[in-house]
Amino acid sequence: NDRLVLASPETATDQNYADIERVIAHEYFHNWTGNRITCRDWFQLCLKEGLTVFRDQEFTSDVRSQAVKRIEDVRTLRARQYPEDQGPLAHPVRPASYIEINNFYTPTVYEKGAELCRMMQTLIGKPAFRKAMDLYFVRHDGEAATVEDFVRCMADASGRDFTQFFRWYEQAGTPVVEVETKHDAATQTFELTVSQSTPPTPGQTEKLPQHIPLALGLVDPRGNDLPLHLEGVGALNAPLVELTSARQVYRFTGIAQRPVLSLNRGFSAPVIVRSDAKAADHLFLMGRDSDGFNRWESAQSLARDLFCAAATGLRDATPLPDARPFAEALGHTLSDPKADVAFKALMLELPSEADIAARIGTDVNSDHVREGRNALRSSIARVLLPLLENAYAVTAEAGGYRADTRGTGRRSMRFAALSLIAAADTERGLYLARAELAQPANMTIEIGALQAVLATSAAETLLEQFLARHRDDHLLVDKWLALSAQIPLPGASARVEALTTHPLFTWTTPNRVYALVGGLGSNLAGFHAADGEGYRVVADAIIRLNAINPQVAARMATGFRSWRQFDPARRAQAERQMRRVVETPGLSPDVFEIITRTLN
Repeated sequence: NDRLVLASPETATDQNYADIERVIAHEYFHNWTGNRITCRDWFQLCLKEGLTVFRDQEFTSDVRSQAVKRIEDVRTLRARQYPEDQGPLAHPVRPASYIEINNFYTPTVYEKGAELCRMMQTLIGKPAFRKAMDLYFVRHDGEAATVEDFVRCMADASGRDFTQFFRWYEQAGTPVVEVETKHDAATQTFELTVSQSTPPTPGQTEKLPQHIPLALGLVDPRGNDLPLHLEGVGALNAPLVELTSARQVYRFTGIAQRPVLSLNRGFSAPVIVRSDAKAADHLFLMGRDSDGFNRWESAQSLARDLFCAAATGLRDATPLPDARPFAEALGHTLSDPKADVAFKALMLELPSEADIAARIGTDVNSDHVREGRNALRSSIARVLLPLLENAYAVTAEAGGYRADTRGTGRRSMRFAALSLIAAADTERGLYLARAELAQPANMTIEIGALQAVLATSAAETLLEQFLARHRDDHLLVDKWLALSAQIPLPGASARVEALTTHPLFTWTTPNRVYALVGGLGSNLAGFHAADGEGYRVVADAIIRLNAINPQVAARMATGFRSWRQFDPARRAQAERQMRRVVETPGLSPDVFEIITRTLN
């Protein structure tokens, strides 16, 4: 796949450079975790892939920004693996069976598998984890190992019992952690009641409690982390509690004033946290939490609630929620001289339509999701407009292109600001984007400017101009197709269907298909259009690809995995198209497995 090997500033974006660095590192790390120590059988695939993903994540954290990398990895996990874990395709990190081995290479095996390695490191500490890895390499070099062999090394090197933890490898689903807090000023205690549950998944109706490491902090009104003294234990050596039962109570002593709880810091466990935190708590943590991940998480949680309220408000004919307090808190982050510029850019990237739909959960109207998000995002942008204009101005390109942390952070901030400027003032956004596109110094500028104005009526014309400049570069044609499919305006399915007949599109090149058909699948209101045309176009593509490349067809079929989230009319349309796929003569095992599991 030359997309993950070839790069120049004129053809590759900052993200492309980061992806190449990550993938090359991943394949290099496979020398030990995959080659010298390989898997005994296919069921142990997470042993090499989950572990190697964890290693490449740690590598990128070391050479780039640790907080930014962690946020990016969690966004990927939530976008790709959470829907799998919460839908009809849910399976354990180490699956117990399969129909087609090509369908074994899943986000659960890779991304969730990496999170299990990270949790073990959190539980035993980095020095013990390194000792366990060294033991694993010595003990199993030249062997075909199992997950049990790997976990046994963790236990032997640390002296910890991982019997319960092993359930993470055997149980599917995303655990839900519910939190209640109580501060008693008279006794100066802060009580934390935590419970866990994992919803039923296909083939696993009963779930046992998991071993969940929860990194935490209690933040005082000045933004300082309080010392943690746990009743019955004393001072904690690490700011961490371990949830092993269905319900546990933790009582911290010496807490004179009510603190704000910062839980699951650094995303210490791949769970869904539901707490009794108020909006004021999230606003406080956005600006004061010492944990970068939870500053971002607080902003995302608030924004998701606002966007969900906007979408349901359209259904119920109620006004938009007041987003000014959130916008002002976001403004404080933008003005923070200590905050990393790449971190500020991530704070400006508000929850996606898919995030909002997942949060609503049932009877989703994708048109309401898009309309509500657009309206509220514009409202937030208008409050921030002076700060956005300043952020855009001070991040202008200076000197030659460098794909280092400083350069990529500056460009990510510039185009995150431009995207919101366009949301606040379309004409101003278009003026700035056209200026960027007139003489772009690198591909990051071109793609950033195009993405910023993709929701405007000028998008198709600007994309035509992009193609005219780059039609001889196949990697850039892929970018053009992907952007064309993702235009968040009505008529997405018709645009994509028309582009399948374009001379530069070919069904036999997987990256072309991923860009165009996969792009439609990621366009929420386009794929889940009320008339069912998005479903039909993707189903047509799956049927056609089934005879050409069943693996690519199966990957496109996973786009239907969240169909039960939507309203009855959309569910009926999606089911009709999936049944049409199932009835296709000569259907491959790859596609059959995905579609039948999704339907059933």
